[in-house]
Order: sequence, then C-alpha cells, then structure tokens
Amino acid sequence: LSLPDNFEVPSKLLAATDLLMQANEASTSVSKKEKILKSVITSLDKDDVLKESNVNGHAHAMRASLRLDNQEQKSDLDRALEDAQLACQILPHEGKHWRILADVHEAAGDAKGAMDAIQQWAQVDPAFRTKAQKELARLSQL
Repeated sequence: LSLPDNFEVPSKLLAATDLLMQANEASTSVSKKEKILKSVITSLDKDDVLKESNVNGHAHAMRASLRLDNQEQKSDLDRALEDAQLACQILPHEGKHWRILADVHEAAGDAKGAMDAIQQWAQVDPAFRTKAQKELARLSQL
C-alpha cells in the first residue's frame, strides 16, 4: 500500500477505529460495548464525510448485532433494525451486514424482510449462495 505524502487520516476516524476494537473485545461488558458504540456513532454521524465511512457502517452493524443478541424489550429490536439498515446503506457490499439485517427481520417476525436481506447477502457475497438458498428455504416455511 502506497499513500501520497500529504495523505492524512482524520484523527476522529483513528480514535473511532480504536474504540471499535475495544468494543469487539470479548471481555468488554455489554453495557460498555453499547456505550462505546453509541459514542463512535454519535461522533461520526455529526460529520458529513465520516458518517458514510466504513468505520461508521461497521459500528452500526456491531450495535445492531449487540442489540439483537441482548434484547430486553421490543424497542431494542426496533433500534437493532434501524442500525442494521444504516449499516447496509453505508456499506451495501458488506455481506455480513445483510446477514445481520436478515437476523433482525427474522427476530421481529418479518420473514419477507429476512428473505429480502438474505437475497442481498447472496448477491454481495457469492461464497454464501448455497447457505443463503438453504436459509431462504427455511424462511419460506415460516
């Protein structure tokens, strides 16, 4: 990788990346992860350029997954859906984000939404087409 001499990564983006790594640590508590992800997303969403960054897309996906896995009330699922949709909007070629969106739709009882997301997952990540076909067959039975 060769970068121009005048290339600079915004310090906010470097800090956000470091925080995402902390949030991804297995030993970090759920509440701490939520706090870190909220901080990263709030900061990046305020910047017109950084809100469309890969880091922000991954932060939304991580928070969607965290909320899905630790939902205590329906609003957690609604917020997980919002984060998953934003992650897919920011990084539409990231298969994992489509898979998270499918899982959120399924948890919400929306088989059609889950199937649509699975189809997008298969398109952007062809290595998972066979698995996606099995998932589509399973979801069609719901």
